[in-house]
Amino acid sequence: MAARMFAAGRSGGGQFTQERGIEWPSQPVRSRVGRCNSVFRHPPTPRRIPRENMSHTVRFKVALTCTYCGSPNPANAVHLYTSSFGQDPVDAELSLGGIIELELLDFADGFYTLQPPAVDVSAVAAVELWGCSSCDRMQPVRLDFRRVERDFWRLESVSPVALTPEALANVHYLSRKLEEYAPGPNEPPGFLGELRARLEASTPGHRPG
Repeated sequence: MAARMFAAGRSGGGQFTQERGIEWPSQPVRSRVGRCNSVFRHPPTPRRIPRENMSHTVRFKVALTCTYCGSPNPANAVHLYTSSFGQDPVDAELSLGGIIELELLDFADGFYTLQPPAVDVSAVAAVELWGCSSCDRMQPVRLDFRRVERDFWRLESVSPVALTPEALANVHYLSRKLEEYAPGPNEPPGFLGELRARLEASTPGHRPG
């Protein structure tokens, strides 16, 4: 993973330090109270820099077998990835057992949020879609991440999953590629439509499918 970047700049006459997309005041804020000039150290208020231009992609290198045609998809050729996931300037590859640096905010950027995890959560589950190289059918898999340090996560498992209420009950994040997905044979009729409507309502200005 690339190192965290720091840059200093001026905004409205104040000194700010930029760290991973957040600007923090690095000098006291001066204000006037009555006739006395006083210096106050206000609690720093982060000002997040827009992240909509991020294009970083994480490609998961895991061998998968198509649930429709049975074709094996080797780890070095599988079409399983998440875009706008993380803040490194280059794409990354992640294998089972591999560790990646991510904030919880990065999960929310790369996926739709079904149910936000607690800040100190020890594990995160996400569902992503992948496409079979033989029959081109899109199908969901569950990605299980285990926290190893504050902003470092290990990819513990990748397993097939159905888009059902029961399977998603303990999933935090869901793929942003739902428009590419047709319901599978074991998924309840109408559920995908309800899910899309829910995500559309929670994400103004974007239609998930």
